[in-house]
Amino acid sequence: MRKRPEFKPHDEFIFGVKKIGKVTREEFIKYVRNTHENMRKLTQIIQQYEQTIKEWVSKFELFDLAESVRVSNEAERISKDSERDSKIEAVEGVVDDVSGRLDNKANKKQEDWITPTLLNGWTATSSASLQYYKTDTNLVILKGRIIPGTIGQASFVLPAGYRPLTTYSFIITDSAGDTKSMTISNNGNVMVWTSPNAYACFDNVFFRTN
Repeated sequence: MRKRPEFKPHDEFIFGVKKIGKVTREEFIKYVRNTHENMRKLTQIIQQYEQTIKEWVSKFELFDLAESVRVSNEAERISKDSERDSKIEAVEGVVDDVSGRLDNKANKKQEDWITPTLLNGWTATSSASLQYYKTDTNLVILKGRIIPGTIGQASFVLPAGYRPLTTYSFIITDSAGDTKSMTISNNGNVMVWTSPNAYACFDNVFFRTN
């Protein structure tokens, strides 16, 4: 049987940085195959590293996105907190203002009752004299009783600042509980139009002035 010739690509074969001596064809093929397998494994390792790097990049991108969302949400929260604080401050200002006004009203001394000068034969009773006063909301309130004088003429006149904006008509009672007609005009004249028994009562008479 003829002997297979020895494969001699070189007396010394250089592959990469590894120097080998004389080899047979089978040894060379095995060497190349091993090298190819190592290269394939190395390629797989490189691909795995690349995949890992891509995953980390994706994670970092997601982290950056999450961080951006977090920063945006935090900025929105701060804005809402600032807006809420501004509204609270505004409400507190209103509350303080209202509280101050209420305190001023509570501390404000009520105007004294004023006794008018009676006219045309109308006179005061021995008790429950006729009086009036004005509140700080411009409400004029009357109370008390007067004894009849001349019907259809002014029983007394309210001064400027205590007169209604227009003529008001009222129903008042007398000593017998009967109802009587009475008017207060914008010139201040207070007139009873029907004769009362014993006295005319002005309790619960009030109106708005300017």
